Amino acid sequence: LVNPSAINTIRVGRTDDPTSTITITPTLSQPVKLECDRPSPIGKNWYTNGTAVTNTLGDLSNTATTYVRTITISSFSPSHAKGYTCTVNSNPRSTYPVILETPPSVPAIPVPSQVQGVMLRRSARGHYLTVSWTAVTGINSKYEIGYVVMYSTDSGTATDPPSDAMKRSGITATTTTLTGLHSGTTYYVWVAAEILGAGVQGPYSMRMPIPVPSQVRNIKINQTVSNGMINLQVTWNQPTSDRTIQHYEIQYSKDGVSRWTSVTPNPTTRQTTIRNVDKGNVYTVRVRAVSDVGS
Repeated sequence: LVNPSAINTIRVGRTDDPTSTITITPTLSQPVKLECDRPSPIGKNWYTNGTAVTNTLGDLSNTATTYVRTITISSFSPSHAKGYTCTVNSNPRSTYPVILETPPSVPAIPVPSQVQGVMLRRSARGHYLTVSWTAVTGINSKYEIGYVVMYSTDSGTATDPPSDAMKRSGITATTTTLTGLHSGTTYYVWVAAEILGAGVQGPYSMRMPIPVPSQVRNIKINQTVSNGMINLQVTWNQPTSDRTIQHYEIQYSKDGVSRWTSVTPNPTTRQTTIRNVDKGNVYTVRVRAVSDVGS
């Protein structure tokens, strides 16, 4: 019989008939008591593998009162998982077997591998940053993989972002956009995979900031006249940066301070024409190269 008033306490006895085997799965590291209870003060003892249990078995003790013989295990472990039998005066009709089983092992939650292929793409104005990466594989499909993205103006280390880094977690796609950034500020980004809902996270993978293109060189402006209109032919040399240039942005102004007008569409070659400017005015022209990470 199991005593319902005490956790992990198993009591047998109080009958002259043999009992069927009681199998119990105690909680690991918790105390367990086996009590053999008889209505008369006659000899009884606990045995395991045919040998009487003694007080020499580590954290297990065998004590007796007038009616109850008790085994106390202070902290249940796999070494205590075995069969125990309480026998009264060696009478086979007074044998009470109890088996303590080890709880089934719970498979460890896998740790995701390090994220690979982290890429950064900054907006032309620099106010947001698109981060992408390659999906982590090799995790059992019963686990849902998410991603954590940290970013900071502090470089931290290759695998550890600074403690005050901004964090985005629970991302299930392989891309995210970081908004509210400051133009002209360098940001460092770390990405790690996690097992959603399990609190298990893989190592971070850091992406160093990619420099935007340097300034264009040797801007030249030539005035031309076509069909009575004055045009400005603008040419330049590409930056020395090794980034692939997507296009150029050209603006012009009469005062060089305000009222900048953009030339559309953005040219992909190193020349453009500003058409129908006012005769007698001095114009300031500025050219900016734009790559996949900004300008």
